[in-house]
Amino acid sequence: MATEQDIVPMVICIREKMPIIRLVREVIVRSVAVGANFICFLPEKNYYSVFCSNGKRVIAIQIQSLDERGGALFFSMVSRLKILLGMKITERKTSQSRKFEKAGDLPAFKAITIPTKFGESIQINFL
Repeated sequence: MATEQDIVPMVICIREKMPIIRLVREVIVRSVAVGANFICFLPEKNYYSVFCSNGKRVIAIQIQSLDERGGALFFSMVSRLKILLGMKITERKTSQSRKFEKAGDLPAFKAITIPTKFGESIQINFL
């Protein structure tokens, strides 16, 4: 279990009208840059928690939205990840799992979606 001292913040600031594709790429690329083994998108009642870990510390990814999209932004991120992986975007009640082969600056990874009370959780494990 991580203590508060082990949690390091990473801030990604979203400019107005920033495409979801670029935001998802930014989260993945910056997580890889800090040596992360995995990224987790975890839905809560009124927001999404996004964090990654490199095995020694947990990095809390704070995504600050400077436009009106707010909470819809995270549902769009989950949908974008599912499209990237070739998953069924309308399937939200059962788990899905897919592998992504290395492409450009994105590394190879395996992603798993898990339905939860407040939406879908996605865990990305880098291969």
